[in-house]
Amino acid sequence: DETTNNSSYLEKTVDCGSHNGNLQVGWLLGYEIEENEQQSITHPVFLDSWFDFTNPYTGMAEPHCILYIVREKPGQTDHNHMEIEYITGPWSTEAVPGNVLEFLHTRAELESSDQPVSPSLFLNSKYARQFSLLEDRQAWMKGSIPDGAEIEDFVPTRGTLVVFDSVTLPHEVTPVFRGKRAALAGWFHEETQPLGGNVVI
Repeated sequence: DETTNNSSYLEKTVDCGSHNGNLQVGWLLGYEIEENEQQSITHPVFLDSWFDFTNPYTGMAEPHCILYIVREKPGQTDHNHMEIEYITGPWSTEAVPGNVLEFLHTRAELESSDQPVSPSLFLNSKYARQFSLLEDRQAWMKGSIPDGAEIEDFVPTRGTLVVFDSVTLPHEVTPVFRGKRAALAGWFHEETQPLGGNVVI
């Protein structure tokens, strides 16, 4: 089957890393049928942690988390006609035991089957099956290399500058077993989403 390349699928979504101040936390990987051909799709998944949610018990607006992708509207072919598509329902971080990323990984695995799960986080099992975190920490902890990953080692020689996207690229600093290390680290990032701000395209 013919599949799209990276430049092709990026025409149907937005740049990876962040969107409207919301960081990317994963990918939506799967296939769609277009013009009677199966096309591979890859959408960055973003976490909006200030999603407006009205508590049904108190009637008050509370910030919740929600996952979404951005894709072109049906019948449109340019970035001026993009729309947000939510792939989960809203949830409160206070109800999440432990790490949020581990929570998302566990829920995606649990809800990947066609058997209904209640309560569910993902809006359907297809989203759960296609969802993948940016970093497969479980594979790394088991000592294996995640599918599609490549390892690059950079020797910290004097005068070396390494620049990379720290959101979309899993990274680590290994221990020093001999001598001393002196390093300078810095971050450049766009303006974050304002407190209580709404997602815009």
